[in-house]
Amino acid sequence: MPFSFVDIMQPCISFNRINTFLWYKERSYFLPSTYDPTDFEIAIKKAFEWGDKTPLGVIYKNNKPSFEEHFPILKKGPLAKQDVDTEMLSKIIEKYS
Repeated sequence: MPFSFVDIMQPCISFNRINTFLWYKERSYFLPSTYDPTDFEIAIKKAFEWGDKTPLGVIYKNNKPSFEEHFPILKKGPLAKQDVDTEMLSKIIEKYS
């Protein structure tokens, strides 16, 4: 199962009179098309970039297989929702009795 972290930057028009729409507009910029989101080192630097300019876009993208893809049995769904082979389980328990 893929994971994404999305940071929504939205001004509060009711209570925040400092970080207005204009404030965000002046300080935000979209990452250029030449930016490489697979470079972890550059992504970390971009993630900590805040203040005068704040980057917008996909900062880091990891193309590695997900945790579940390493275990074929998980393709059937969570283990807690799968049927248990009680006969095989009994044989395993007998070995340790």
